[in-house]
Amino acid sequence: MKKLAAILSLAICAALPAYAADVYKPGGGLKDGLFAGGGDNSWTGFYIGLNAGGGGANHDLAIPGSIEFNGVGGEGFFGGATLGYDKQLGVVVIGAFADYNFSNLSTDLNVSGQGSYSLKLDHQWDIGARAGFVLGQRTLIYGRAGYTEAHFAGSGFSFDHTFNGWLAGGGVEHMLGSNLSFKIEYDFSRYSTDTLYTNGHVSLTDKLDTQVVKAGIAWKFSPAGVPLP
Repeated sequence: MKKLAAILSLAICAALPAYAADVYKPGGGLKDGLFAGGGDNSWTGFYIGLNAGGGGANHDLAIPGSIEFNGVGGEGFFGGATLGYDKQLGVVVIGAFADYNFSNLSTDLNVSGQGSYSLKLDHQWDIGARAGFVLGQRTLIYGRAGYTEAHFAGSGFSFDHTFNGWLAGGGVEHMLGSNLSFKIEYDFSRYSTDTLYTNGHVSLTDKLDTQVVKAGIAWKFSPAGVPLP
């Protein structure tokens, strides 16, 4: 999780200059009309994008009625594509999205006398809605939520399992031009508790959470209509 915190810090630092330029006047003070909506619906339209970042997983493993292993973690890379549609209503933006990501996020387990095993998240997708508000027409601050599925494969043992659950997160997106934007985004996902293994007498269950920080670019198909300096 230390790596995840470092990625988040770098992402925030990268986003601050663009945010400051959109909000503050040269020489100090907030820009006039900071919360004024763009008359040309600058955030309205379909978009596609690419993203990359890092994430962490937390597994709470248990043999019901016997023993628990809480906080078994792992870290790795996330990268993929997104598509969606936004509609601007004054200073408010609402929309829908769908994401698909590849990952090498792996949780390694070393069992004394038994060898090494790992659970690897190889792909994940989600679908949902987002809503936010516009600052200075070019910067969008938003929250998002939806449904998600994550597929894990095993190394050192036979394992193939898909977890399903919900996600919640948010981000900051900034227009770089009439159609191109850059964003920083964070997602927390919680998956249902599933049985990983059972032999009829003993079962192993897993309650899974993931956290992901990613940066991305998006191309909007309809022109933003806001003249940029």
